[in-house]
Amino acid sequence: MQAVFDMNIEEFDDNFFEMLKTKFKNAKMKIIIKEDETEYLLKNEANREFLLKSLDELKNGKIVELKDI
Repeated sequence: MQAVFDMNIEEFDDNFFEMLKTKFKNAKMKIIIKEDETEYLLKNEANREFLLKSLDELKNGKIVELKDI
């Protein structure tokens, strides 16, 4: 059996874990925390400036096409 919970980290509390223990007695559990890559990259000021500049260049048609050498 597999169950998927899509939620924010703030929603994990003692009640949630107690519910899991009650519903899934003796089950193995794997917790995977996924952070949005875009948010992660935008946290760093240098990355944010580079990405926003790149998006602006893309919108203005300033695209560099790379070809195999």
